[in-house]
Amino acid sequence: MSDIVQTTLIGLLGTGLLAIVIHYLRDLSTRISSLESTVKTMGTDVAAMGADMAAMGANLASLGTDVTKLGADVKTMGADIKTMGADIASKLGAQGQRIDRVYDILLLHGERLVQVEVAVKGQGSARPA
Repeated sequence: MSDIVQTTLIGLLGTGLLAIVIHYLRDLSTRISSLESTVKTMGTDVAAMGADMAAMGANLASLGTDVTKLGADVKTMGADIKTMGADIASKLGAQGQRIDRVYDILLLHGERLVQVEVAVKGQGSARPA
C-alpha cells in the first residue's frame, strides 16, 4: 500500500475512534447531569426528613415531661392509697378479721358450688369437700 492510502486509512480510523469517544463522553455527561439532579432531589428530601425528625424529637421531649409529671402524680396517689389502707386497717381492726373469715367462707361455698356444677354436668361427684 502506498503511504497516502495508509495515512488516509489511519486518519479515517482515528476520526472514527474519536467520534465514538465523543459520543460516549456526551452520553456520560447526560448521565452525570441526570445523577446530579437525582442527588439534589435526594438532598432536599433528606433535609425535609431532618426537619420532621427534629419536630418529632421536640414532641418526644414534651411527652417525656408529661410522663414524668404523670409518674409523680401516680407516686403521690400510691402514697395516698397506702395511707387510706392503713387508716382503714386501723379502723377495722377485729372487723377486718371478720371480713377475712366471711371471705374464706364464701370461697369455700364457691368451691362447693363448682363441684356441684361439675357433678350435675356428669363429670364428677356431688360430695362436699
